[in-house]
Amino acid sequence: MSSKKNRGQRRPHTHTALAARPAATAPAADGEPLAAAAEQAPQVTIADQQRSEATGEPITVTVRGITVTLDPEALSSWEFLEATALSQAGDMAAFYRIVTILLGPARDDVLETLRDPDTGRVPLDAVGDMMTELMEAANLGN
Repeated sequence: MSSKKNRGQRRPHTHTALAARPAATAPAADGEPLAAAAEQAPQVTIADQQRSEATGEPITVTVRGITVTLDPEALSSWEFLEATALSQAGDMAAFYRIVTILLGPARDDVLETLRDPDTGRVPLDAVGDMMTELMEAANLGN
């Protein structure tokens, strides 16, 4: 923000408000636009979530060809709720906690699949898009 008029204002982070973010439009690995993929019905129903919470069985979803197993206890934890609320308020550290809670032991493997081969870095936008798609597939954030 280079204008004097905007000086002192915080720019929203691209990772905030996970459930409210617009879908990405870049093509997925299979050539299908991500926006179209994101509009598909969630892979997990409310009944699936309730059954998972009652039995403690994990929820498994596949996003961009990556299968992630979500721990229902982690999803119903205070830490996850707090991190989600703080992330939506713009707290970068809270977004990091959401990624760690959602992905669990698969975090490093998932992040590696998002790494840009040209720069060697994991773009924040790619992580934000992945988390949005993951939460939509798991029917979270309703």
